[in-house]
Amino acid sequence: MKLSLLRIALLATVMVPAASALAADLDPPPPIDDLRPATYDWTGIYAGVVGSVVSIDGHYDKDPDVGPPVDPEMSGTGYMGGIVAGLNWQVDDFVLGIEADYQMGGETANNEDPAEMTDFSINGLATLRARAGVVMDSTMFYVTGGVALLDTEFGGDVGPNNNSVHDSETAWLTGYAVGGGMEHAFSDSFHGRLEYMYIGAPDASYRLEDPNNFGGDVDMHFNGIHSIRAGLTYNFSL
Repeated sequence: MKLSLLRIALLATVMVPAASALAADLDPPPPIDDLRPATYDWTGIYAGVVGSVVSIDGHYDKDPDVGPPVDPEMSGTGYMGGIVAGLNWQVDDFVLGIEADYQMGGETANNEDPAEMTDFSINGLATLRARAGVVMDSTMFYVTGGVALLDTEFGGDVGPNNNSVHDSETAWLTGYAVGGGMEHAFSDSFHGRLEYMYIGAPDASYRLEDPNNFGGDVDMHFNGIHSIRAGLTYNFSL
């Protein structure tokens, strides 16, 4: 029995220093923070494409020289597409940024009443906006707001009913854009977004005439312009 205890003591004397030397050669365990998933970094510049469905709620007043002084509705839905670019700066769980976009479109609303035969187009829409968002790793929820420039066109049939012609006039309008949305990082480079934008535009006047100078002014009144937008961007980290 004593011999067995002596053997165990001798074996422990050899094994303990060997185990200590082996442990010294191993890397220390990583800190607990290193075991957590890496947080996505939103800081950087980006550029991409955007498409939208645009809905106008409005009406117009006609010059008595153009026809009966009625107040027809001018509401409808159209489509636009273009480019977007911007800059993000992340501070903790918050993202601040600035963004600009330009979209091209076409006819958005019309009034096909035989007594009216008018149409309204948003040929171009540009915005310059600030953005502020809260991030949850690779997803951001944000609000945005800024200035909007609209390239608009009002058209209609002018002249005697049996000899009318279609005339139109364009006007650039300065308004504002406010909204919000969600953006998700599918990878370090590619982001997708879905957002809503409300665009406020001032009333505008358009002059329509036929070759015999028969016609007058048409005043367009905007109750609101609504846009549902989807986009895809490529992002460059700073």
